[in-house]
Amino acid sequence: MVFAHRYNKNDEFLECPVISFDVIRDPMYRFSRTAESSFLNVPVFAFLLAWFAKSQIGKQFVAEKCTENTDLAFGPGLSTEAREMGKRAKEMLATNCSLFKYIAEL
Repeated sequence: MVFAHRYNKNDEFLECPVISFDVIRDPMYRFSRTAESSFLNVPVFAFLLAWFAKSQIGKQFVAEKCTENTDLAFGPGLSTEAREMGKRAKEMLATNCSLFKYIAEL
């Protein structure tokens, strides 16, 4: 995820990525429920998203992004979507992955 912005830079260390950059980039730049599902089907991504959505730092980050945008509909929409994606990530983990036990009580 850290190198998602390097997807087309032909870096030698990214010649054979373990996970397609589309799985990481599509939820950010070409969002669809299919892109979200592909992202959440990678357990570590679902875990990180669930953690982010529940953490105080994640909530502060979303709040800051909301205040940076002048579109009045942006803030409530982003806050709701971040919260809902966090819930969907936790649901995926609960059904498909043992990592869920680490965040179930958050």
